[in-house]
Amino acid sequence: MQHIIHRAADRGIKDIGWLKSQFSFSFSNYYHPGKQGFGLLKVFNDDVVQAGGGFGLHPHMNMEIISVMLQGKMN
Repeated sequence: MQHIIHRAADRGIKDIGWLKSQFSFSFSNYYHPGKQGFGLLKVFNDDVVQAGGGFGLHPHMNMEIISVMLQGKMN
């Protein structure tokens, strides 16, 4: 398998107040022609969500989503 290194400092960034995101691949307002995913993996984001905030209901089709809590709790 090929090794590809994407340094943290080179990720795309979006900050909308309640959500701070860093994108490893092209996503949202960040586009990089050389970062279109890795095989079937298309999105790998590092999101920090403000306490009490979050995403409303929205559809996802044909994908798996994994969330990892590093701090706090989810209700």
